[in-house]
Amino acid sequence: MSSLHLLYSTANAPLVKAAAGQNDTIVLMGQAVTLASSYKPDCKLLASASACQARALSPSCGMSSSAELVQLSVQHTRVITWP
Repeated sequence: MSSLHLLYSTANAPLVKAAAGQNDTIVLMGQAVTLASSYKPDCKLLASASACQARALSPSCGMSSSAELVQLSVQHTRVITWP
């Protein structure tokens, strides 16, 4: 069973990192995209393309468009939102 974690705040980053399994995916959303170059979880890490664009960031991890985010939500068993 894999989970998709949508992380919106840097404050919850340690909790998400601890909760995510190797088969999970973390997508940095909103303010959390500022973590994209320093956050190193043990699972797949992506950043919201629109949130990066709004902040003029070029993250070192992959980026996810809105359409790709929909696909990810279908591919994972659970979707967990971390405010």
